[in-house]
Amino acid sequence: MPTPVRQLLWLALVAALVACSAESTLHSLQKEFSQRKGELNELKDLMLSLSDSAGDFRYLSSTDMLDFFDNQPRIPVSEALNSRFPKHKGDLLKVQAIVHDVGIAYVSVEKASRTVWVTMKGGGVLGADKGYLYAGEMDISSYRLEHVIPIRGESNWYAFFD
Repeated sequence: MPTPVRQLLWLALVAALVACSAESTLHSLQKEFSQRKGELNELKDLMLSLSDSAGDFRYLSSTDMLDFFDNQPRIPVSEALNSRFPKHKGDLLKVQAIVHDVGIAYVSVEKASRTVWVTMKGGGVLGADKGYLYAGEMDISSYRLEHVIPIRGESNWYAFFD
């Protein structure tokens, strides 16, 4: 039977491994940002522009569906092109192309705060999400992220692992 001291040592070891993994992930994301900078900035600009007419929404790449956070079912991009974005079809198709080309799990936009979340990998119910956050008009501390670092040389861009 494990002693309380042994259990504490195991917990400390697990906590240290998680912290090291988070730091490593953040630094990898930070380094990779420069390779994706053009696409991520274009994606951010497109999402903010689209939110001006559609409000808050999320694009999920695995299903090519849009979620408008309005307690309505998600809708396919093909349907959204005509129903929600008839004047901005090209922009939505460009979002779709960037998301697939870069390998983004999902991207969401919050109109009021001008925030764009670019989730490279979603962790599901038990795992952690990782990606980039364009903080827009919000202070980064208001997001209460456990693991976040700024992208060097970029205004309002952060790497997160949470």
